[in-house]
Order: sequence, then structure tokens, then C-alpha cells
Amino acid sequence: MSLVLRIPYRCRACKARSYVYPYGGTSLKLRTSEERRVIKLRRGLRMQQLRRQLIGYGISSLILVLILYYLFQQRVPSE
Repeated sequence: MSLVLRIPYRCRACKARSYVYPYGGTSLKLRTSEERRVIKLRRGLRMQQLRRQLIGYGISSLILVLILYYLFQQRVPSE
């Protein structure tokens, strides 16, 4: 079933087994409230990490561009 993007899941409350989408909205219905809270918390932490990485890459790219600009700018010799 993993070939069609579904993973096996066992409900901890009733011990029923089924296949669910790992990131789909329907899979959240089969989980307990505590599991849903943990999933939302993990998603939020992943988004914060992604934002920090994008900001870091943006700042480092800007610094690189400024260094390259400084190195390759045309200098006019003074007489």
C-alpha cells in the first residue's frame, strides 16, 4: 500500500487497523485528540524551521552578492 501513498495505521483506542494517507485530512479523523495535537505541533515546528532556513539562505545569498559586487566593481584609476 505504500506504493499508493498510504501507510498502515492502528487505532490505539479500539485497536482497529486500516490504511491512511500520511498527511491527508482524512487520516486526522482516525487519530485521537492527543495524536492530532502532536501532529499539529510537529507541523508548526517544521514550518518554523523552514522559515528560519529560508531567511538564513536569503541573508547569506545577499551577503554573497554584496561581496561579489565589491570584488568585481570597476575601479577608475585616479590621476
